[in-house]
Amino acid sequence: IDVSKVNLEELEAQGLPKADIRKILRQQRQARWQQLMSSKPDDRYEDPADVAAIEEADTMMGDYKLKTDPDYVVPEHLRINADKKKRQMVLLEESIYTIKMAFNDRFLALRELKARIRANIKADNARVQEINQE
Repeated sequence: IDVSKVNLEELEAQGLPKADIRKILRQQRQARWQQLMSSKPDDRYEDPADVAAIEEADTMMGDYKLKTDPDYVVPEHLRINADKKKRQMVLLEESIYTIKMAFNDRFLALRELKARIRANIKADNARVQEINQE
């Protein structure tokens, strides 16, 4: 019997004892396992695409320092002091003021538009009443 291409149903149909069927199936599994292991690449093999991706990541990724390292010193341009924070707060207050003023301008413009629309409606209503009285 060629054990490489026989399945369980065929073996049971031939009337073989279960011990022989298990032995044949075990041989099939062993043959498939050996075939799989023979196609396995060497442990030292490195895929060129993976190597290129790793090299690109090494060149593109920044140099991150561990801030928990006891020897870590914050660079001068990243240090925060009272002057920098005060300057930042002033800039934020200026931007808040600008946003508020822009809102107020839009609000007042809408208020004027509403007043004009109301005046136009009153004039139109007065005109309609004149026409109705004639």
